[in-house]
Amino acid sequence: MNKKNLATTSLIAAIPAGILLFFALKAVLGSFDKLPTVLMVAMILLLVVAGVMLLFPGYILIYYSGTKRQKAGAEAPVSETGAVPAAVEEDQLDAAFTDEEGDEFADDEFGDEFEFDEEDED
Repeated sequence: MNKKNLATTSLIAAIPAGILLFFALKAVLGSFDKLPTVLMVAMILLLVVAGVMLLFPGYILIYYSGTKRQKAGAEAPVSETGAVPAAVEEDQLDAAFTDEEGDEFADDEFGDEFEFDEEDED
């Protein structure tokens, strides 16, 4: 993920934080002297956290330099479909779907010999 994508993703939290900051600031400026001490501390902490969340996308755009993996330019090999990493071989995938005896998709509980109980309900 590059710098612009990360900053855009962090806007998901920054937009509600801006709205929260606006209403909290409006409440603090309107009646800060009437609030009890516990609510004053809570409102100040709320303002600080909302401000940090609001400014975080700008911080990412200015100071984020990328991860070590991006700097090295090393990317993991991806298979043609992209669903399975290329490092996983087909034999390893086949082994995951076999039981200890080697039967693929063997059902221990409900095999071919399962019989339904047919009861006549008259």
